[in-house]
Amino acid sequence: MSEETRKTAPPYSEEQITHWLAFLARGMTEHDQTIFLIEKLQPSWLRRTLESTVYFLASRMLSGVAVAIATAFIFEAQLALVAGLLSGFLLGLFDVSRLFIHLEIRRKYLRNPKINTFINMVFIGLLSGFIGWFISLSYINDYQGFIFAWAFGALYAVSFGFRRPAANMRNDIQIPELLSWSWDRAFKYGGFGLLFGSMIGSVAELSYRILADIAIVQHLEWWLAVSLFSGLVGMLCGTIFGGLESGLLPSKTESNSGIKLALRNGLFAGIIAALFIAPTGILLDKISGGLLVSLTGLEELSEGSTYGVVSAWLLFLWYGGLDVIQHFLVRFLLWRAGCLPWRLAPFLDYAAEELHFLQKVGGGYIFVHRYLLEHFAAMGEDDGRPRTADGG
Repeated sequence: MSEETRKTAPPYSEEQITHWLAFLARGMTEHDQTIFLIEKLQPSWLRRTLESTVYFLASRMLSGVAVAIATAFIFEAQLALVAGLLSGFLLGLFDVSRLFIHLEIRRKYLRNPKINTFINMVFIGLLSGFIGWFISLSYINDYQGFIFAWAFGALYAVSFGFRRPAANMRNDIQIPELLSWSWDRAFKYGGFGLLFGSMIGSVAELSYRILADIAIVQHLEWWLAVSLFSGLVGMLCGTIFGGLESGLLPSKTESNSGIKLALRNGLFAGIIAALFIAPTGILLDKISGGLLVSLTGLEELSEGSTYGVVSAWLLFLWYGGLDVIQHFLVRFLLWRAGCLPWRLAPFLDYAAEELHFLQKVGGGYIFVHRYLLEHFAAMGEDDGRPRTADGG
């Protein structure tokens, strides 16, 4: 083949172009989309039930590992990793079951988002906390195991359960493209965090005293210290998580810009959290005279770096990191199934600039004519791929 022929050879075969555009057209039709944005891909684009199952199992296990990384700075890394993987796997199985089992109670009572979120947080917190406590029996003493179970369950419930009120094939990935600050929400959720954190600390101390057969009225200063510390941590977390609001850009000029913005926002939120929470953790330890360390036996709680790294990691996950991981998981599964190329933006640009099948609109793409969209979508209907009941 001559040098000139190699230069003019198309980067994709006709079969690949037809197949990928047919899949794109069918997906846009099923999701009622006029403009296709790469960052708006959801697990509902996955064609096979097996692919959807793999997505939910893998994404939940990845979330468990992400929470495990945070707790590994305080407890044993192996303990945190095993608890994260097992909790994520069981949560994934539960979410998969909810895709195919439609319970009447869910349709009737769980439409209220606040009730749904509360139930989801309690379920995830109890599930991951129990798993953490069960696994900790082989690694650390009963008291620290109990603390690990509460810490791991609370972190998992907040970082994942609060953001995911239900498994939803069409809305599981929520890319935060904008961050803004609201003082009203900061004060509101800060007060809620203070109350909720104090209650969690009190219940945790009471539960341990009952399980360890310790008199409830002894060493009340320990009880007060645990409740106060939990309340202050809850207030700080509520202020930051509540004050920072995420949103979507009204318009974009670059392909897949939402992913880049989500990574930037996650890094920004993580740095801000570390700068505030790290000195606060050191201050609380100094004020209490190291009482929390003496109660738990965890020297790591006296180090500001522990609070800074843990809070930075969790805020990074909350404000974009976890969604970016899930986005690329969907992209990987679509690529492995042959539905779309891995380097999606260059292909879409080629289809727009060279083939003129698509037209670039801001950061998205549209078919140049409605009839062309319907033509490719009709071709996709005969590709022999099975579909799930909910369009995923």
